Amino acid sequence: MKKVILALFALVTALAISPVALAQNYDFTYTDASAGISAFGVLDVSGTTAISGTITYDSVTYALLPGSATPPAYITSPSGAIQFDNQVYPSAGPNGLLSTTGGLDFANATNTEDINIWAGAFDGSNWGGSSGPGPYNFWVWTSGVYRPTSDAGTFALTQVPEYGALSMLILSALTLAGGFFFKARQSGSLLAT
Repeated sequence: MKKVILALFALVTALAISPVALAQNYDFTYTDASAGISAFGVLDVSGTTAISGTITYDSVTYALLPGSATPPAYITSPSGAIQFDNQVYPSAGPNGLLSTTGGLDFANATNTEDINIWAGAFDGSNWGGSSGPGPYNFWVWTSGVYRPTSDAGTFALTQVPEYGALSMLILSALTLAGGFFFKARQSGSLLAT
């Protein structure tokens, strides 16, 4: 019976820390000094899909719009101005990589402004074409007008360390070890060795 309780405790511990492993947090920056654009934000990424996040640009914070249930399908933003896919490839290259066609889309609370960031450059016939991934693009759409845009910026994605899961794992291991030592001490088997 006691072994079953210990096994259940171990199972509950494993299940408690597993949701943390499903999504990873990242900080990111977008910079294009020539266009005077600088933005920063956070992303929660599950697999290769950004599932939530924010960006701050011109002292305004925008929320990541939800992507497709079947990535990498394109979604049209509520404003109707931008198609996006929220695909992020954190392990591609030293600074991560965004999709070369859809990228990330952020909107303000009233969905009257969109910010779209994606990889690639204009190849003479379309954006994000054969020349991508190149410099990153940053477009801002406000009430039917694109304002300061950039197609020559840099994007850097930095993983945020997740200490909660590691702390929980260590605490659980110490608890189990303490339980074994306490039980061994009570039965006298610890002294017999």
